[in-house]
Amino acid sequence: SDAYRLREIMAPDELDRVTLVQGDVTQKDEVGRALDEHEITHVVHLAALQIPFCRADPIRGALVNVVGTVNVLECVKERRDRIAGPLVYASSAAFYGPSDTVADLPRALEAAKGARNFGDRRVSKAFPSRGS
Repeated sequence: SDAYRLREIMAPDELDRVTLVQGDVTQKDEVGRALDEHEITHVVHLAALQIPFCRADPIRGALVNVVGTVNVLECVKERRDRIAGPLVYASSAAFYGPSDTVADLPRALEAAKGARNFGDRRVSKAFPSRGS
């Protein structure tokens, strides 16, 4: 729970209003507890392992990047009455691979993280939007 990146984009008074919670997205109950204990109303999901960590431990990479994403999506879905707006998440450039377009998707899938990012995007499509 390091605020390094937050300090790059937030003023000190804004950062004072942020509560950092350390947890494990592979544990659905931890995600749900964090959302409930802090009465979270908006979610930006950025938890992921980067390529070197995924290569070093592919199973952990899949757990964090795929199962973790499913856990976040499920927890938000279960709290739709309180969590407003769309869940926001991002993928890294690994989704696209060496090219910068989706047209080059087959090469993107060569990278394990690219495949997991593709899986994350497909999994997220299975969850209805707030209006559905």
